[in-house]
Amino acid sequence: MLSRLAAFAAIGLVSLLGSTVLAQDVNNGKVLYNTPLVAGERSCSNGACHGPDPLDRQNRIQLGENAGNIANAINNLVVQMAFLRGHVTTPQLIDLAAYIADPTSATGQPVAQVSPPTLSFGGVAPGTAAPAQQITVTNTGTLPLAVSGVSSSDPDFAVNSSCSVVAISASCTVNVIFTPSATGARNATITILHNASGGSSTVTASGSGSAAAIQVPATLVFPPTVVGSSSSQQFIEVRNTGSLPLQISAIVITPSGSPFQRIGGDCADGISVAPSASCSVSLRITPTESGAVQAQLLILHNAAGGSSAVALSGVGVVSAQQTRVMTEYRYAPLDYYFMTSRDGDKTLLDAVAGWARTGQSFNVLVTEAADRLGISRYYFDQVARNGQRGSHFYTLVETEKTLLASLNPNNLQAPRLPYNEGVDSYAFAPLVEGVGGSCAAGLTPVYRLFRGNANFPNDPNHRFTTSLAIYNQFVGLGWDGEGVKFCVPAP
Repeated sequence: MLSRLAAFAAIGLVSLLGSTVLAQDVNNGKVLYNTPLVAGERSCSNGACHGPDPLDRQNRIQLGENAGNIANAINNLVVQMAFLRGHVTTPQLIDLAAYIADPTSATGQPVAQVSPPTLSFGGVAPGTAAPAQQITVTNTGTLPLAVSGVSSSDPDFAVNSSCSVVAISASCTVNVIFTPSATGARNATITILHNASGGSSTVTASGSGSAAAIQVPATLVFPPTVVGSSSSQQFIEVRNTGSLPLQISAIVITPSGSPFQRIGGDCADGISVAPSASCSVSLRITPTESGAVQAQLLILHNAAGGSSAVALSGVGVVSAQQTRVMTEYRYAPLDYYFMTSRDGDKTLLDAVAGWARTGQSFNVLVTEAADRLGISRYYFDQVARNGQRGSHFYTLVETEKTLLASLNPNNLQAPRLPYNEGVDSYAFAPLVEGVGGSCAAGLTPVYRLFRGNANFPNDPNHRFTTSLAIYNQFVGLGWDGEGVKFCVPAP
């Protein structure tokens, strides 16, 4: 770059600078030699110019031992150096020339110290910018530290910096802003280029694109309710299974005017549900006419999809003494007994191969009243045949209901946990419950059998029957006889 300076070697420093002699700082000259003095341009030490060591005499760098030669090259002779015009001061030219003349006399070194070594942004909603975090770059060396660039390996971590030349014992900052483009973990390496040992320093940054997630039951089935009266309240749990707060903006029942009413619970419009926490919605039905009715509980929120719906169903009946038939089925491929009073279940099972009615049935009541209890239906998923099938269980015994609720307090639909599917129907409590139990006069006892693990490993199943003969027969086959569990109207 300085090859054209030979003819101007006679031009002395005094003619360039006047009669004043300025002190030389060879250490500063080393910084100037290795630092791009104009953004986007090369430094003298660049391999395409004079190389990292002036003693290699690349491109006749020795001509730069005279500050006047450098000035003339910049201002008149070398086109490739014209970009330096107005960017280099007289003292800098003197320091630069001193270093080129004797690079071994530069004794100091810049030292780059960055902190912190890592940045953690935690969970941030996709598309949302987290507050900026700072990296501090401190020069603990004995020469100025030149920062030539800052970059990030992941565009989700944006960087900006005003660092350029950091004086001895001074600092500058790099700002890092995390804006996740999608959900999931994100990591980046922030690289700071400089003229200290190693040529660069790095900081690792981490964060994740996170979101709220909602879990609600798909359905809520109300027991048959007498027209004009209200059912007991039932609850829907709204759980945040995500990693950011769940914002609930509105809870509505559609269509408007349906017989379902929201009557309480701690879920409310505008609340925030923390990760892993839940709230509840309390509802009831007050049918105005007989027959089945359906509606939806719609929850608007900030989780995926923006809304979640729970299907509500119930039926209005005319008489509190109205009954329906609890029908028993058997699934032959897995030797599994099941009973239901729900017409939808019966229609489905009658159409599925392998299922057949056993011929056993009994009447149950369809409405609640003070003298009867709800027969709750539970489902244990993946508890039998090495997870091939689940098993249903019915009870109106309050101590059994309490125990089952303690095993699954949030009523999650999860393998091997008792999931409460709601009240199937109603019956009366026995006068004496269990083995040797009995019912009030005029009522029919329902016996419960259990195919237990002792005699039937990995194949649990309950069976309910009003036939004492069947009960005794299955006890003889190794089933556990659990006695009278509820009482039903006589056929």
